[in-house]
Amino acid sequence: MLRLAAELDNFEAQLILGNLYNSSKYSGFQIDHVKAAKWYKKAMKHKELYNPPNSHDVFNPDQTAVKARLVLKQKNFLIQRTHVLTKLGELYFHGRGEQRNYNETLYLFLTAANLEN
Repeated sequence: MLRLAAELDNFEAQLILGNLYNSSKYSGFQIDHVKAAKWYKKAMKHKELYNPPNSHDVFNPDQTAVKARLVLKQKNFLIQRTHVLTKLGELYFHGRGEQRNYNETLYLFLTAANLEN
């Protein structure tokens, strides 16, 4: 299911697969930095959350709660996107799964740092 969701361009599934292939902490997955880089690159292409539903489409008398959930979702996305950029940068820095490339590393790290601002 996870792989299918990732293939269907689900950001969170792509992030999870990248993490699973990048770390030996999880049983059933062997470290494979090439696959980790593949999934991090796919996740990196997501520049923003998918468009949230229009407030007219959501039936909720408390619109403040709806807005708060959307803000939290956006903040969580930015944290996860920062993680993706940093992890992919580390792979480039160490030459794991990708050819060592300090320029790409710097670009990814700076892009991640700018997301925080």
